[in-house]
Amino acid sequence: MASLGFVVVVALVGLAMAFAGLAAQRGGAAAFVRLCWLPLAALAFALIARGRLGLTLLLVLFVIVLASVGLLAFGIALSVGAKRQGSSSTGALMWGTVVAGMPLLALAVMWMVRGMQTR
Repeated sequence: MASLGFVVVVALVGLAMAFAGLAAQRGGAAAFVRLCWLPLAALAFALIARGRLGLTLLLVLFVIVLASVGLLAFGIALSVGAKRQGSSSTGALMWGTVVAGMPLLALAVMWMVRGMQTR
């Protein structure tokens, strides 16, 4: 089993390399919109494979939350900047920010529902 630090570093380096490659070609806003769905897709795959992951699921969920919070903060910053400049990409950035924050909402809802079921 890989350590928490190793998985976090590998995930963040992979995300940073993908973002840098896309940002060099299309710009930061376009790269964000193209990568904002990754934490949501990772959450879906983790929930599908939760039986096979075992306790590694906690590690995967931590990395998903970390990536989602980072993308959410970055999306908010890009959206505010685009809104101030009057850019035409404001709507896409706002929707990308919502998509980047969906794993946090989904995990919070699952946690609350599970808490209600145990009583």
